[in-house]
Amino acid sequence: MKQARKMVALLMALALVALAGCRQKTAPDPSSVLGEPPAAPESSQAPAAPEKSLQQHGQELVSLMAEMVRSSQYTNLYTGDQEVQQLLAAAGEGDFSAPQAVYAIRLPETALDSLLALAGMGSISGFSPELRQVIQARVTSALPTQINAMGGANVLAAASVCTASDCFVSSQPPESVIYLYTYQNAVPAAVSFIPGEGGAVSASGMLILYQGGETMEVTQLRELLEQLGAEMEEVTQ
Repeated sequence: MKQARKMVALLMALALVALAGCRQKTAPDPSSVLGEPPAAPESSQAPAAPEKSLQQHGQELVSLMAEMVRSSQYTNLYTGDQEVQQLLAAAGEGDFSAPQAVYAIRLPETALDSLLALAGMGSISGFSPELRQVIQARVTSALPTQINAMGGANVLAAASVCTASDCFVSSQPPESVIYLYTYQNAVPAAVSFIPGEGGAVSASGMLILYQGGETMEVTQLRELLEQLGAEMEEVTQ
């Protein structure tokens, strides 16, 4: 419980950092000024490709992070610390080609209430629905960073070197959720998906290097998350 309280305090501090969501901009309707535009010619283009799933979007970010961590030329741009470099080099030896399992991690409002109570900050019920959404998104996106922070400054520094982000539009935007990708011979990776306006979704990824990553079993992580009131379930396609 002491570890959970410490984690909550840091997690809530991280959540105060502004969340850079992505917003879809729409151009003004020309018909409102110029009248009805002429009919567009029929398109002969091929049908649009099927929409990617969240798991596919996340795996693309993981592949990009794997490329980062394997490139000493890239990591040298951000750090010259020997211990940090060793952590990155060890992570770069992993095989990120196909996940062994993928888990969805969610922080329901009941979990946020528990977190706020542990931090001595009252209840989320006192906020408006819009502000509750903001808090939920910020705490969710801060969770991977906090897990790495538990490993100390060097682990957090190493994980921060190889982060990746993306923004895409989805016909079915998700609620705030983290996808945890686990591998047989690689450190886990976490990708946070945060919905924005107009179907926009902001995705941010980070490798989980806490305790060397591969030595942290899924059961251990589940126990840690359950202390915070998080829900974790396997994603099946």
